[in-house]
Amino acid sequence: MHINNIISADKVNTGRQREVDALKAFSIIMMIITHCVDDLYVNYDEHFISSLINDILAQTIGAQGFMICMGLGMIYSRHAEPKSYVHRGVNILIIGQLLNLIRYGLIFYVSYAISGDPLARAHSFLVFSSDILQFAGLFLILSGLIMQLKLKPGHVFGIAVIMNIIGMGLAGRIHTGSYALDQLLGMFIFTDSESYFPLFNWFIFPAFGMLLGELLTHVSDKKKFYALTAIPCMIVSVIYYYVAVNFDQPVFTAIREWKSFCYMRLPDALAMFFINMLVLCIWFLVTSGLSDKAMEPVRFVSRNINRYYCVHSVFIYITVGILSLALGVEIDSPAKCYLTALIILICTTVIVWFYEKYMARKCVKFFGRHKYVWYAIVIILSIAICVWSAAGVSEFPNVTNDYLE
Repeated sequence: MHINNIISADKVNTGRQREVDALKAFSIIMMIITHCVDDLYVNYDEHFISSLINDILAQTIGAQGFMICMGLGMIYSRHAEPKSYVHRGVNILIIGQLLNLIRYGLIFYVSYAISGDPLARAHSFLVFSSDILQFAGLFLILSGLIMQLKLKPGHVFGIAVIMNIIGMGLAGRIHTGSYALDQLLGMFIFTDSESYFPLFNWFIFPAFGMLLGELLTHVSDKKKFYALTAIPCMIVSVIYYYVAVNFDQPVFTAIREWKSFCYMRLPDALAMFFINMLVLCIWFLVTSGLSDKAMEPVRFVSRNINRYYCVHSVFIYITVGILSLALGVEIDSPAKCYLTALIILICTTVIVWFYEKYMARKCVKFFGRHKYVWYAIVIILSIAICVWSAAGVSEFPNVTNDYLE
């Protein structure tokens, strides 16, 4: 089999990629299930499937696949301008901030008002924490700079590797003396705060997606390409999981030392490229025989991935508040956990569908009139919540202190 039969010198594969849509949809559904297991299921580690999902699969696929798709999208967005990426990035940052304002600021403020629990007040400081939408916003802004400088995917990937090495070296070592400042710095490097997906450590995944996207545009025979790609990906994936799960070693740490997942290390990231490529190969196989009509639900989830993330996240925190704080009910079985996850997925889908069909254009038009005023309101309210939180407590829950357990 000659490589010229698979890879073309010209760009011949520039249309919509079914397997990429499927990977995006899979990533967000995986994220919903993982969050239900992690946030709602008490003692999930006693159930093998739940432990497998939350402690192993979620550490290697899910967020990584989502970010790889960001890079793929950048290559396949043929008409995007640098300025539009920057505007989208700022918009995503504000949306992420609004989400934090609702799920941390509003919900924990109400929880404190009802219970008087100082831990609820302390949790509200998470309103300025770093999460995947903060990463996405920063990536889009950086994408505008990449396009402006006309950097090739290979150059971007080289920069991403250097950034990751710097991020590894600085992880947990920057202490400004101000928790608020540490939390803001946590968007870029891992600090002793709520610092998920810092840009320096995680930029390597969309950078890989750009490399992959550039290659895919030249693939003339996708069936042969994915068949050949699946073999080394399967081998590396099996070796990685075997070593990472069974041996306490300093190379692959994202599974056994789960907090190192937050400050993604280069050896883990390189192995996860193969794992997520294997998932992409599987989705190519699954979707290649589907009709366009059968693919429509997948495309719906794919194009609404940010809405799915925001809506399901609010549902998760509302569920925690109602079940744990108001009713004192625990989800203590896999049946309860996955039924809850299914209900949240269905409710999220209904809301996202309703919003897209009846509200999206009206909301864009309404909020677009005075966009910067709304931006300012979100930021001012977020700062006010943080000031209120800091005035009542001195220690703040986050990933590094296990949320004060």
